[in-house]
Amino acid sequence: MGTTQSTDEQKATTLATENEKLKNEVRRLKELLGETVDQADSGVDSGADSGNESGKEEGPAPQEEGRDVSDEDNLSVEELISKGLRLQPLFDEKGECVELVATVVDDIVTDDHDAATESEGSAKPKKKKKSRKHKKPEEKKKKKKLLRKTKKHRPRKRPVITAQLEPDALMHAVDVDEEHDIIQKARSLKTKVLEDALKYNPNVKLISDASTIEGLLEIELQKGEHSAFYLVNLGAVVEKWHQWTKYFPKIEPFYAMKSNPDIHIVRTLQLLGTGFDCASKAELDEVINIGVPPDKIIFANPCKGKEHILFAKQIGVEMMTFDSLDELNKIYSLFPSAKLVIRILPDDSHSLMPFGTKFGASFKDACKLIAQCKKLGAHLIGVSFHVGSGCFSSLAWIDAISLAKRVFDEAEKEGFDLTLLDIGGGWPGTDEGPLLLEDIYEAIARHLAQLFPPKVRIIAEPGRFFCTSCYTLAVTVNSRRERYSQAPRAQNKISTPGASHNEELPMPVTNYSDSEDKKEEGEEKGEVGKEILYYLSDGVYGSFNNIVFDHARPEPATFKTSEVTRKSCLFGPTCDSIDVICKDIDLPELEIGDWLYFMNMGAYTVASASSFNGFKPPNAFYIVGINNLKQK
Repeated sequence: MGTTQSTDEQKATTLATENEKLKNEVRRLKELLGETVDQADSGVDSGADSGNESGKEEGPAPQEEGRDVSDEDNLSVEELISKGLRLQPLFDEKGECVELVATVVDDIVTDDHDAATESEGSAKPKKKKKSRKHKKPEEKKKKKKLLRKTKKHRPRKRPVITAQLEPDALMHAVDVDEEHDIIQKARSLKTKVLEDALKYNPNVKLISDASTIEGLLEIELQKGEHSAFYLVNLGAVVEKWHQWTKYFPKIEPFYAMKSNPDIHIVRTLQLLGTGFDCASKAELDEVINIGVPPDKIIFANPCKGKEHILFAKQIGVEMMTFDSLDELNKIYSLFPSAKLVIRILPDDSHSLMPFGTKFGASFKDACKLIAQCKKLGAHLIGVSFHVGSGCFSSLAWIDAISLAKRVFDEAEKEGFDLTLLDIGGGWPGTDEGPLLLEDIYEAIARHLAQLFPPKVRIIAEPGRFFCTSCYTLAVTVNSRRERYSQAPRAQNKISTPGASHNEELPMPVTNYSDSEDKKEEGEEKGEVGKEILYYLSDGVYGSFNNIVFDHARPEPATFKTSEVTRKSCLFGPTCDSIDVICKDIDLPELEIGDWLYFMNMGAYTVASASSFNGFKPPNAFYIVGINNLKQK
């Protein structure tokens, strides 16, 4: 029993010492912020005195399940300690305290609690706490729940255990997106983006008011010059860059050019300092011509043509991937000084577009490649992987990172000191899907820090992440017709190019008629179903090729508002029957010349659009939105 009390007293003394150090650090920070030490002390001391004068027992308060810190909670150090929280400072690379992390202390008796117990004449010694080893899974689960970041599509909650130091409040939870300096920095960068874009396109416009998507589209529609066009907001690219640097400040983004090679997007990202993932001579040439330094480019196509390798050598792009002995030998024969990156094969079953059937070396094959690099004397610098395009589970990154670490260890055994990890693409393009960027951050940030030392340069290849939300497509109704069904619609199945063998698109049977006689006959039997077919100015062979090749499901919006809707089907303009954009959707009834628009159309749309049947891809009009553009 005496041993238990001694241990508790020792823990309490240690806690008091840590908190005293913390208070000294707070005083120092406040002095740097222009406040006097006396002012800092007064707020803390008053809180402690009031607690002692009350005469009430001030033991560690039990942690409430799911309790959040509200906007009004500005708690001092002493107040947080009195609630049973252990405070620990986090330091940045300069050794300065930038954040205070508080954790629940449920097995330590503080000095105040002991004093209060003794003053009440309690003779009973405090019972020994049960070992926390049995509670580890529960505590871990509870801590994880409290530490979860807020989601834009979920109710906003701020965790009680994290606090940020700021000039105006000693401790409180902070929403980084709302910080004034972040907003100002974003606006400053958007202004620079506008200035740079105007050098090459004088028609780029700055949008600084609370504009809506509909309002901006209508400005172009009034000109009456187009049947389809893109509205491209370069300001959205800046917003995505800020989002990336918020969660992954130490992971360099290398924009995947294949997702959208729009030169204005590329210039914007180059201005922001991103790198670039290129797959061909043409993509290499585009980024080199705008001044991207060669060390900010990775030639990430594992199967390169000889002329493309020689061009990379000519312009000084040294980093390039490989996943086979033949590719390794080819690169080494043409470009012996190339900095080689092994592309390994991860589990990509969590993605809409897996790449494992085409690219990637298994662990066994990777070991053979390492041995061949040693035999040739090749310059092996790192490992890369790609979890697949449109990934919907953060587990894919966790498993791939662990596999990459195994390859790093094997390379070390062969005498290589690898310094690069490329965690590839698959990053979400919007904040509305099943997997958000912050979900991936929560899953992999600590994992990366534990497995790879700071000397390892970590890069990624986000494509759709940057370009999806900046494109809005407007299309017009070229033609329309109505048809009526006399029975519940059965559905046939037809395969489409690019679709998997078990994924087919339903097509309605030809149980339709344009005849008014059939309509009247069906009305008498109560069996008539009216559907309107709309033929739009862009389709699957143009911008909507993402339906076939990227498993996209575009959602139309209209300028009309009506409570009455009709079952509708949207076709593209070509003479091909598979040119189907949307089927069985409800829309207000439209006429020829009316407009629809589709948001989030930046990724894998214009990049692979064709001019089939003579229908050219739409033109683009560029803006820089200072504020985020919203729908009405």
